[in-house]
Amino acid sequence: MHFQWRILTLTGLLLCGAVCPLVWAQAFGSTTHDKTKPVSLITFSVTQRALLPPTITVAPGRYMVRVKNGIVKGELNVVLSNSAASRSGRLKLESTKGRAVAYFDLDPGEYTVRVDEFPKLSAVVVVKP
Repeated sequence: MHFQWRILTLTGLLLCGAVCPLVWAQAFGSTTHDKTKPVSLITFSVTQRALLPPTITVAPGRYMVRVKNGIVKGELNVVLSNSAASRSGRLKLESTKGRAVAYFDLDPGEYTVRVDEFPKLSAVVVVKP
């Protein structure tokens, strides 16, 4: 009986470890796309002096946010955040791939996109109904 309880507990922990991060990631920002929802594309490029485009205006909806690393060597962490709603999501730009993609459901408001390693590299996404 003790052995069965141990297997059940271990299975529960493994299942929670696999599922809980997915639930959190779905809240704001995900690397997977629900194919039943329409999706639009927003692309940013990292350059030596700026994250381009500096400002973009879009309608509310589901977006694939793509960040291309045009110049910086090494890994970069890109954060998309909405301070009014206390929400943020991360994209990791790996040096070997040169780009990162994540999906976000954007509600009306103003979002900041910034590169953690270079605070001056930032952009704004304005979502208007």
